[in-house]
Amino acid sequence: MKRILYLCIATSIVATAGCSFDTSKPDTSHSKQQTEHASSKEARQTYLQKQLQEANAFIQDPTIRANKYKKMMESPFNFYRGTTPLYYSDLRTGVIPIPAEWNQHTPIQTWLEGDAHAQNVAVFDDREGTLRFDVTDFKNSYIGPFYWDTLRFMSSIFLFTDELPYIKVSKAQQKQLASIFLQTYQTTLQNIIENPMEKYKEIRKEQLKNGFIQKQIEEMKLSYTYEAFLGQITSLQNGKPIFLPNDPSFVPLRTEEQEDFTKGWNEYIKSIASFADKKPEGYFMRKDVVHKQNSGVGSVGRDIFYVLLEGDTAGPADDIVLEVKEQQLPAMFAEGQLSKEEYNRWFTSHAERTRIATLATGMKVDSYLGTLYTQGRSYSVKKLSPWYREFESADFRKLSDVEEFVQYAAKAFARMHARADQDYNPAYVPHHFAENTLAFMKQNPKFSQQLLQWSETYYHQVIEDYTLFQGLIQSKKL
Repeated sequence: MKRILYLCIATSIVATAGCSFDTSKPDTSHSKQQTEHASSKEARQTYLQKQLQEANAFIQDPTIRANKYKKMMESPFNFYRGTTPLYYSDLRTGVIPIPAEWNQHTPIQTWLEGDAHAQNVAVFDDREGTLRFDVTDFKNSYIGPFYWDTLRFMSSIFLFTDELPYIKVSKAQQKQLASIFLQTYQTTLQNIIENPMEKYKEIRKEQLKNGFIQKQIEEMKLSYTYEAFLGQITSLQNGKPIFLPNDPSFVPLRTEEQEDFTKGWNEYIKSIASFADKKPEGYFMRKDVVHKQNSGVGSVGRDIFYVLLEGDTAGPADDIVLEVKEQQLPAMFAEGQLSKEEYNRWFTSHAERTRIATLATGMKVDSYLGTLYTQGRSYSVKKLSPWYREFESADFRKLSDVEEFVQYAAKAFARMHARADQDYNPAYVPHHFAENTLAFMKQNPKFSQQLLQWSETYYHQVIEDYTLFQGLIQSKKL
């Protein structure tokens, strides 16, 4: 595919055609530069339009697709969240100029989160009820080189900190934050080499110093109750708990959908048999099932169900809420080098891939994690909890809060990448990740400098793309 670079990088590691101008003829060069810039801008906008149309073609309802674009219009960071396939397409076409020899170096591959950004690390409770800070959301998880995650997260640091309402973060400070992330990631890998059990350490209140993350965990523990959580999404109708009937995001199932869902439900119970068999009769009785619309940003358009279960008792206080989300081919396949044949050999469905990815990368994972098949699609199932919280821009009051967040995010990513190597299953990742990755960094002494530069450069690309995206929406081309 033709490589189109919109940004001219003054200090680029690779030379980009069209970014060097003849200043000895000022009367013509300025005009030429403007013409080339306009042409490049138009080409990038056309490319962006095509990429977004292809990535969202699965959304049949134009109203839902328009709602996704509306969310993406809210900010460059939201645009970034909604365009994960574009990031991988830009890796393929050279907009992000990763050297070919890096991509061919398989010993630095592991299970990735696949959509790394500042709101895909969160505080949540594990299956034992313990709150911890860790990487979340594995719908795009698959095996690839670690820097796909680290680079994407580092670019998100620039985007996210642009939107902090209580702190003005300078460009120099943003660069420093991205550098802190990468340095902490490397240090954590070194710690794992020295002590392999390091990768299984949890970032919990007990392991945290008095600081921003610990405070967030404490506030969550004190501020949220399961009763309030159920009260926000359910109500009693004729004495029976159901999802809120007047909430427009909850859509009842049609009769034929209900019948097909029941068939899929029975198979789901089989997929968690070791857990389900320990529960009392009636525990998994479905009290209500609805379609859930308008969830997230990148997830908008995916088919999602909410399921209300009986739980341990007949009363509503211990009802269980499950999210059943459609799974698709991971966005990183847009990069072009991954083998779909190997993917299909390994996994019977996208949902099965998500299940294995969650087990590979996680610790004390959700006991309800399973797979469900209905209407020709595969779905991943998980339990919803009131104790799940992404970090919002308004949470950060001091630069030190952001620094702490970035440091712990780096630790979480490094530990996750290392956990998912051959110690999980050598069939997927047949090597020790931490040792190979640090060796790779030493063999490439400019690695950190390059990644930092590319993360900032791609941040600027996203800002420009966001402006082009606004133009596409305003001109009704999307």
